[in-house]
Amino acid sequence: MVSLTFYYSELNKSLSIFFIIFFSVKTLIFLIVNFHSGLSCLPSYFHDLRRDYFSSDALLRFGIVYLLIPPFMCSYSSMKQAIPVFKTFDSDRMLSKLDYLIHFNHNPWDLLQAWLGHPELTRFIDLGYATWGAIFLYTMLWMACTRRKALRLQFLLSLSLCWILIGNVAATLLASVGPCYYAHVIPDSAETYSTMLAYLRTIPDLQATRVQDTLWDAYSIGKLMPLGGISAMPSMHVSIAVLLALVYSQLHTWTGLPFILYAILIQVGSVHLGWHYAVDGYVSIVLTLAIWSIVKCFLNGQKTSIKEE
Repeated sequence: MVSLTFYYSELNKSLSIFFIIFFSVKTLIFLIVNFHSGLSCLPSYFHDLRRDYFSSDALLRFGIVYLLIPPFMCSYSSMKQAIPVFKTFDSDRMLSKLDYLIHFNHNPWDLLQAWLGHPELTRFIDLGYATWGAIFLYTMLWMACTRRKALRLQFLLSLSLCWILIGNVAATLLASVGPCYYAHVIPDSAETYSTMLAYLRTIPDLQATRVQDTLWDAYSIGKLMPLGGISAMPSMHVSIAVLLALVYSQLHTWTGLPFILYAILIQVGSVHLGWHYAVDGYVSIVLTLAIWSIVKCFLNGQKTSIKEE
């Protein structure tokens, strides 16, 4: 198993940034809403802040989430890198053909390339894709802080099920490497994604291609690494992006819309950057929506049972 030290180290680096952003945004919103009261309302604001976020219950809740994130990520990464031990990567040919058929005999990457085939747009998508980890981490930390108990519980249960069922079980059953590695596992059809690879390689310093090379090199020599592992179907990037959109849509329409657009960006980016077949994302969307709905029904049922008792 990959060492926990790396994950705690990265989490600690992110904590200060998270707290600065979280409390700055919260304070700014409060001042805007209470603009007519001026600074006289600040004492009561800080009193509420201490009550809501620095009480013993709040600190305990945050501490538990803080302690659980690294082992959770570590175990997932280790399981992901162990997929080839349990099953060979034998689903790529089928997924590639399915992609072709459901997009009316077109490769999804080719369809997107007609619109996105400009280095500037590709760099923008690459940057957006690279922010996924930070946005996901900050959301987990915010969930530990929020007073919205029902939403927090629904998010954490849904997240756990997504990681286990989508990220581990389904990923093992449908073991695949994705378009960027297609030629490595199906050399007789190497030309299938040759145009995609050639285009992406013409853009210098693209993070996607750099990480793809690093992951394949590690896989080739059997090296375990933090955040390592190769798995295409289903897409956890898309699954988590959809989960974030569902969470933030529960707050306000104006908070949900940006994350819906972000989920679309991740889905498009996963194909455009060669990480995934389009069907990887489609399956993830359906499964994530199903998990979210089932968890919600379960929690509502539990709430009803408690009231009846």
